[in-house]
Amino acid sequence: MSCFQNKLFRFVSLALVGFSITASASPVTTTHQEEMKSNDGLGLRANKNAPVMGTIRGFCVIAPAQGLNSDSPCTNLMLILKDTDGSDVTRDRTSPQGEFSFPVEQGKLYRVASGSRFYESKNPLATAKAGDGIQVILIQK
Repeated sequence: MSCFQNKLFRFVSLALVGFSITASASPVTTTHQEEMKSNDGLGLRANKNAPVMGTIRGFCVIAPAQGLNSDSPCTNLMLILKDTDGSDVTRDRTSPQGEFSFPVEQGKLYRVASGSRFYESKNPLATAKAGDGIQVILIQK
């Protein structure tokens, strides 16, 4: 056995011994059923006051300019999710196909606005809630 192989063998042996000590140092003491009971059926969501989340998904298109006949998808365009007071909640880009998705709290209403300086929402007062599938239509400013 060469010097390199000997060192590699000792390194791997020590690593395996360290792994077995680490793995046996923290035994699992609760079952899945016990965990579910201790969290009142909430599973791993131990914070009972945490908001229940959902999703607003949709498709963004740019309305055709005069003389054009069809909508085109909002390709990699920034969209802003706003609450009903008009405050920004989060921002995200559309996919190359114009699709988007925002994580939102259940039971609240939101608006989706353009984050581009070149486009604005055709219907800026339309609201959506968790679970809604919407289409955002943008027009050139």
